[in-house]
Amino acid sequence: MSRLMQCVVVMAFCLVPLVGDSDERLADVAAYINAMWFAEEYNEQCPGSRIEIPLTEASLRKLMILVDGENIVDTAAQGPAGSKMNYRDGMKDLARESIERGCRSEMALLMRAKVEQDLIMPNLIKEFQNDAIRT
Repeated sequence: MSRLMQCVVVMAFCLVPLVGDSDERLADVAAYINAMWFAEEYNEQCPGSRIEIPLTEASLRKLMILVDGENIVDTAAQGPAGSKMNYRDGMKDLARESIERGCRSEMALLMRAKVEQDLIMPNLIKEFQNDAIRT
């Protein structure tokens, strides 16, 4: 399996536990959270070609707690029960692997394009922002 295909498969598997039977809106939030973790690590490793993150992890955590009373960001990071797996670490590892040959390598640019697409603010998060403004 090519390195690119491995990255795509890993990224897809990272979303499965977060989405499960939930609706599409929650799937969009899960994709955003995974992309956010990837982008944070990418930005640390490639400061000259940063990925814009509309809402950071800290801001999203604060928003979710304020509006929903739950910390979905840290919940999303947890692996299956009884596992030491951490999806946040997995996405950060994936970011590091994607830039092994440089920040402008074909793999880095392909992954960057996918992540930028997933970083489009999901409607559910926009609704949470509006709710937070009203309260």
